[in-house]
Amino acid sequence: MQSDELDYLIDGLQSGNAVARKASGLGLVEAIATPRSRFLLRLSGGLPRLLAAMAVAETTSREEVVTRLCLATIAVTIIQDRANIEHVSPATVQGLLALASPLGDNETGGSSNESSSNGAAAKSGGGGWRKKHALGGSKANALRSQVEDEGMVVREHLRRSARVAPYQAETVLPEELALLALQRALSGSKNGRSFQGANGQSQRQSLDLSSSAGLAVLVRIVTRSQHGWPLLHALELLEHASSQSVESQQLLSTGSLLASLVSLVNLEGALSSSSSPPWPCDVVGAALRVLINVTHHNPTAVGMALQQGIVPPLLASLRKHNIKLEEGAAEWLLEEEGETGEGGEDASGAHPSFDLSLLTMNALTNCVEISADARDLVASSIIEEEGGVGGGDGATIPFLATLVGRRAAAFKQELAKPLEGAASHVAEESEKEADEWPVEDLVVCGYASLLLGCLVRDRPDNYTTLQVTVATKREFRQKKTAFAYLRKL
Repeated sequence: MQSDELDYLIDGLQSGNAVARKASGLGLVEAIATPRSRFLLRLSGGLPRLLAAMAVAETTSREEVVTRLCLATIAVTIIQDRANIEHVSPATVQGLLALASPLGDNETGGSSNESSSNGAAAKSGGGGWRKKHALGGSKANALRSQVEDEGMVVREHLRRSARVAPYQAETVLPEELALLALQRALSGSKNGRSFQGANGQSQRQSLDLSSSAGLAVLVRIVTRSQHGWPLLHALELLEHASSQSVESQQLLSTGSLLASLVSLVNLEGALSSSSSPPWPCDVVGAALRVLINVTHHNPTAVGMALQQGIVPPLLASLRKHNIKLEEGAAEWLLEEEGETGEGGEDASGAHPSFDLSLLTMNALTNCVEISADARDLVASSIIEEEGGVGGGDGATIPFLATLVGRRAAAFKQELAKPLEGAASHVAEESEKEADEWPVEDLVVCGYASLLLGCLVRDRPDNYTTLQVTVATKREFRQKKTAFAYLRKL
């Protein structure tokens, strides 16, 4: 594409005329349909201008369904090429957020799965068509038919030119495409991928999601979306935004967001019935990461989380994803069949119970580290066998102490070897010993010990409970060893 032709189409896209915007959008969708055309566009320097033009979505009405579909298709098609991510600008981000904002509205908060059954509405661009164009007569029918035809043309380009998984090109909404493009741009920068900058130096792209308007869009999507990919993608974007600055953290310290995060953690059991991706462990994990970022050294957010009842679901999750105390087993509880692959692993190869256990302890530590009320609440809660939580006499501390004891039993001798002067061992022997205990046990012990340390801070009663628990378990082990010795005699 020649530079003057690109300028002409971009000018038309940014014009105030709806017909010109639509025509330019259709032309740009066709112009970037092949990898070669996108490569030449990047070489000619036109890619930054085209991505910056996504900001026109902020002034595009929702009635312009074809134009909005074109903008979303352009963004997701360009951003799928990793080398193009470095050209994503704040204007691109704001434009994509404006495209995704209807997902946070009550009237258009549905997903493509819901709208796919509506046929023409899904193909033309979005569910808003049915409400905005409830007209009669031949003129309205002709207009509707034209929009459907143009939408099908765009979707055919989308099917051939872009990877839109986990969605289907025939039914995906522009709002979902915009959120997918943002999530891909984020993952491309967050995973440590480097790009060659104009000065020849390796650069790393960082998406700017810190504006109050942009964060508000993502919060609305989280609070109003049902379980599905838009919810997961919005949580992943909030995780990134909440880790960027203290200002973003403060902007996200809202009662509505924290209430939604608590609800997601609390509904972990209910979400487990889902038989299709995204898997519940992914959604709950993303919610926990946002919660951890927002509550990190943030008394305001911790106070709001406590008011929303965050402690009971966290303790229930901790019990679910850790050892079976009644069986004395040091094995991770696996997810239900259908949620994980072989060996209790999800499709990415990560162990969901291990990840969720660490995230849960991290979130609890954030709360008890800076809140005396949280320490009292956590320490005075009972972790029941079935995973429920209720008020009690402080069973959380014995549970954590038992957790550390059982996890540490497998490798405590290995940790003591340097103290005994054993500087090196035979390679086969060390490898054999290393296979006897997983390194995950060491990590869990560290997290649980930190949580215990915060619980006993400035709380003599909690410290006494921990001492009694450790002394009781030591006495039990000594009696058990003596009994085993007597049996051998």
